[in-house]
Amino acid sequence: MNERTSNRSTEPIMRLKKANCKNCYKCVRACPVKAIAIISERAEINEDRCIYCGRCYIVCPQDARDLAGDLDRVRKMTASGEKVYASVSSAMSVYFPESNLKKIAVVLKKLGFAGVEEISEGVGRVIQEYSELLYEHNMDNAISSICPAVNFMIQKYYPDLVKWMIPVETPLEAHARMLRATYGNDIRVVGIGQCIAYHKLANIADDGKLIDAYLTFEELEQWMEEESLNITAEEDQETTFCHSYRWKYPDEPGGLVKALPGELKYNYKMWDINGESRAYSMLGQMGKDMHGFFITVMSCSSACLGGPIFRLNNKNTFGSMVRWLESVRVDVSLTHNSPSETADVDIRKKFKPQPIEEKEPSAEELRELLALVGRRTKKDMLDCGGCGYSSCVEKAKAVYQGMADPFMCIPNARDKAEAQSNLLFDNSPNGVLIMDDKLNIIDAN
Repeated sequence: MNERTSNRSTEPIMRLKKANCKNCYKCVRACPVKAIAIISERAEINEDRCIYCGRCYIVCPQDARDLAGDLDRVRKMTASGEKVYASVSSAMSVYFPESNLKKIAVVLKKLGFAGVEEISEGVGRVIQEYSELLYEHNMDNAISSICPAVNFMIQKYYPDLVKWMIPVETPLEAHARMLRATYGNDIRVVGIGQCIAYHKLANIADDGKLIDAYLTFEELEQWMEEESLNITAEEDQETTFCHSYRWKYPDEPGGLVKALPGELKYNYKMWDINGESRAYSMLGQMGKDMHGFFITVMSCSSACLGGPIFRLNNKNTFGSMVRWLESVRVDVSLTHNSPSETADVDIRKKFKPQPIEEKEPSAEELRELLALVGRRTKKDMLDCGGCGYSSCVEKAKAVYQGMADPFMCIPNARDKAEAQSNLLFDNSPNGVLIMDDKLNIIDAN
């Protein structure tokens, strides 16, 4: 492999702009793994805990998101004349109406890319590996590993379930290996799509040397606007459509099961889970008494069709879904295979637990933290969830772990405001009457 730009594995990719943050805790409430820290009344993403699902970006009402993009890195690659190959998400028509791979390839080649293929080629190889493993039926339970955000979630928060993860790389990793095996190890590989978790995976896969960069569709659109380029009816004849529409199915909810050979579905009990919060909850309920399950888990509620970049740009619409469904079979050529499809690569992968180290407060420390906001008895525990945590106790634990501010309590803030108001009312040197709209006296100091 050629010399890469740098080891990007430790580079943070997600931030929340402090200047924009209004301390509303909406991101904390939305985060399924509570990876948002409230420090000095501002939200910060703790990347050690983050699974890169993008929920905090989607719900923030102040547009405080700050994604460390790879656009400048890719510009330098293409400008320097390097051979840059793109692996483009099959859901491109959700973001770019009337697009297909050949039309996008025209634009990408004008931007300096040497070749363009669809990530579905990697999906096909992943399905092949899944089929071989599932036919062997050596796994007691099998959890899909095609969604990088889910992989991060399991490794960090449910390390005991890592043994059930199917030991196969994600489609983008698989396709990157296929492209390198086909066009040479000295090429640059750039993923293009709607997934923030893939952006992080690009930074860490093979220490950042397998996938050189990841562009979101949003960044690609920005680059196109800067270069005054549009997707038109022109198609690149050197670019080949993915020849199997089945390999595009995993982009939709339940699609991985549809894409697998039919007879495999009788070997396991099939279970499909979509959505960040539901995935986190359901994974937490899996136990030793489970046997014979094949579980597909996708972080986004509409699978890849509901990726964070789509939702951020209001592309997750019924019309967008219709365009994608109509394009699945139309963009299929039965006469040609892509150059990389038959590449001989090993995409098996051993996932390793990466458990989050969490300090637990003692009973006395917990009582002291709860007392700071007036939660001294069971009756005081409102568990309203306004702070983003399911209970007052969970919030207190987060305070102990440095993830929360003890005073990020909406009922407590209201009580304090009312107390201060009453203090002013009771001790004013002037006589004060409070009346209703019919001038009836309600209160007087």
